[in-house]
Amino acid sequence: MRYRFIMMAALLMLLSAPAEPQENHSRGCSGFETPHGLVIVDRWAWAFFDPGSTHINDDGKAMLDKFASSYDAPATCPVVVSGHSDLAEAKRDDSSLSRLRAQTVASYLRDRGLTAPIRVEALGGKDLLVATPAGVSEPQNRFVQVWVDDSGSLPRSSDTR
Repeated sequence: MRYRFIMMAALLMLLSAPAEPQENHSRGCSGFETPHGLVIVDRWAWAFFDPGSTHINDDGKAMLDKFASSYDAPATCPVVVSGHSDLAEAKRDDSSLSRLRAQTVASYLRDRGLTAPIRVEALGGKDLLVATPAGVSEPQNRFVQVWVDDSGSLPRSSDTR
């Protein structure tokens, strides 16, 4: 009985002891390594647009504000801002509208204090959320996607801000 009491007391002391500070966490672009394993941090944001528009709506602004205020990746982790247009817009003006949308979002993030390097991509009617036939207007395909790049590098050919 006494042996069990000593073991229980030792276990209780071990469990209640304050954890030693871990100053050297290995940080990556999408998370960081801790003594308990890898912690993945969700670092994505979206903004949707009206046809032919580069105006960020209130829902998009709220999501971008949250992204900018919670960004805590190392300075070597770039943010990718990828602009898209639906297939009705892409038929008229494939990449310039999607580039303007992405540049608008990149500027918005900068205005909110984001200091990380930003890569702007214009994908036009590629990599859409909803598959549609050519020439079809689809609200969910007029968007800008923002994320932290896991590779931690910016290609030389990118448009950085």
